[in-house]
Amino acid sequence: LLTTMTVQASPSLPPRRPNSQEFSALFGNVQEAVDSMGIIPVSKAFDEIAWFFDQMGMPSMYFRGHNADSIVRHVHALWAARIVSLTEIDGSMDINLKTETPSESFYAVRSDPGSSEAPSSKVEDIVERDFLHDGFKAKRPQSGEKVPCPQRVAAVRTLGSVSSDINIKLRMYFMTKPIFQSPWGSVSVDDPIDMQKIADKRLLSTMSKASIARYEEMLRQCQKKLGSNVFVDERPESLNGDIRVMVGYRHGTTHCLFTGLTALYHYHNLFATRKYVEQFANGTTVIALHLNSNDDRQSLGKAVKQFAMDIPMLFTLPRTSLTPMMMSGELSPHETAYAYVCWKFAHSFLNKPGEEFNSLALALGNSAKHQGLLARVKAKLRRERFTEFRVRDSVLRNASAIKKCYAHFKARMSPADLVDDQQLSVIDSDLLQQLNQLCGASEYDMEVFGMFRLFNNHVEKTNFFSKQSNALSFRLCPKFLSSKDVPVRPYGMFMVVGCEFRGFHVRFRDIARGGVRIIRSSTPAAFSNNSNSLFDENLGLALTQERKNKDIPEGGSKGTILLVADRQDAAEIAFKKYVDALLDLLLMENKADFVNRGQDDEILFLGPDEGTAGFMDWASMYAKQRGASFWRAFTTGKSPSQGGVPHDTFGMTTRSVHANVLGALAELGLSEESVTKVQTGGPDGDLGSNEIKISKDKTVAIVDGSGVLYDPNGLNRAEIMRLANSRS
Repeated sequence: LLTTMTVQASPSLPPRRPNSQEFSALFGNVQEAVDSMGIIPVSKAFDEIAWFFDQMGMPSMYFRGHNADSIVRHVHALWAARIVSLTEIDGSMDINLKTETPSESFYAVRSDPGSSEAPSSKVEDIVERDFLHDGFKAKRPQSGEKVPCPQRVAAVRTLGSVSSDINIKLRMYFMTKPIFQSPWGSVSVDDPIDMQKIADKRLLSTMSKASIARYEEMLRQCQKKLGSNVFVDERPESLNGDIRVMVGYRHGTTHCLFTGLTALYHYHNLFATRKYVEQFANGTTVIALHLNSNDDRQSLGKAVKQFAMDIPMLFTLPRTSLTPMMMSGELSPHETAYAYVCWKFAHSFLNKPGEEFNSLALALGNSAKHQGLLARVKAKLRRERFTEFRVRDSVLRNASAIKKCYAHFKARMSPADLVDDQQLSVIDSDLLQQLNQLCGASEYDMEVFGMFRLFNNHVEKTNFFSKQSNALSFRLCPKFLSSKDVPVRPYGMFMVVGCEFRGFHVRFRDIARGGVRIIRSSTPAAFSNNSNSLFDENLGLALTQERKNKDIPEGGSKGTILLVADRQDAAEIAFKKYVDALLDLLLMENKADFVNRGQDDEILFLGPDEGTAGFMDWASMYAKQRGASFWRAFTTGKSPSQGGVPHDTFGMTTRSVHANVLGALAELGLSEESVTKVQTGGPDGDLGSNEIKISKDKTVAIVDGSGVLYDPNGLNRAEIMRLANSRS
């Protein structure tokens, strides 16, 4: 949502005294130390220090946060950098200032406005990882650990150059731990907003009433939705005519947004004179950017507007392996996101075995043994030929092909670019010829981009072009699935992609129900295996549910959410985004944002599965909040207060499976007490604990996520009963 905010203008402030006067005692201490050390000639020392304090345009917050010793080190570092620059052929000057304390940190590097290769890029990666706890390699809290409080960040560019003879400015980053009246995380984002409790004390003491009002309004907007909130204030704020853009979001609902915004405004030929990141005790983060460019005011306004319109897509997929294609200008932000989705689609479905393989399958006949062996060989060949990284490399080297495919996708699915079926047929034919010209030299690339075209032609609905989405969702026509590759073609399927996950939802009848499963990966190898088998697993689970439901009106379905390798802690937000993106396509509240080439009225019914049992209440109430008429039936496994039946209390799934086992034993003439059993699922889960409570066999082993318990003579029944009864 893009909004222009109307607020009361701040009163004009009187001119501030030079830093050398405002911090005169500090100035004197620095001069005394520099003179005594003799690194800078005494004849030049005063001028260097005066320039550092006043002409360089250092903000006053720098001098408030540094003592004389730190400032002396920085003055000497700049002097040394100037000396070294004299030895460089191109006169380049490397600057790297750094101060870290338990409560505050400071970095300064040379400023190269508009450059994605600037030294500040590396610093911003560090800031995001270590201070915002939001980067690719940020330390994630382990089970039971509290999420660390992110820090406040102020990034400013000096108004003056580092010296009178070198026209280089500094980009400085100030990180401070926020001080709240209420501890961070102790206040819910849904609680009434009380700025005195949730805002940093220094923010309240230094900001004008108008500025605080802006932040308060942003916090109110963040209460209303999961995604990003974008406000643009076009009033000239200073003599250099910056335009302020504010982005608010709930911390933890995306990642790498700070560095992603930098990449995005560079793409639009903008630079930031100032950047601020403010944290609030209710878990909300607000980023304020003061943007400018080397163009005229009108061009600046257009660039900022387009930048702001691209932020929701950036929030959905902030930093990926394809982001360098946007940073280099090869692709637009939306083309980059589209390429990312098609990359994942191609990796999931590039499984054509080829004519030679089909001939071999016919020659081997219907032998179950031979066909089983052939299926394993086929899966191995597919994994090795179309690995996720090989497909990615094909995408990275074919920017022109991506642009052609995206133009076709827009013509088919974008309300603003929609063409009639006759024109679309011509565009599709042209696309095939263009792909042959661009990728024809590589059979592999043609196969990959053939999947891009296949994806385009089988998308029936998508939220890709809606103005606000938290994850990207696509309703796919399943006719592209070959009977040689799937035992039964599904009735309907959805693909959902977010920054923490990707997943599917598959169903075999119009009215179908099944659980949504979180798929975690303990190692990179496990993630690779899970990624390779994601759709196959989803399809198999849904088909099993369909067969199980053969005697009841509802068909079978299943949903899967594969957490990305470095976001194994993000199950809850991934589930919420998955549900939110599915609801986008089920409800299509703003019809103008959608093209519907499929079924008009469609309803999905979700249930609990591995990792999602605790989220069913939220999903039902969120569907109600969004106006879904089917919200009461949207999920099973809800709490009794919402009309749900507690599966674990009544042991519903366990009793049905156990009855099946008892029936099989009766057919064999065996009593339950006479058999041994190995059980997967321990006493800490509802299925495992209920099985322990109702079974009478001799259980010799139990396997769960915490380990393996084994005794060939049978586990102590009284002890495992105690564990089952004590499950929280």
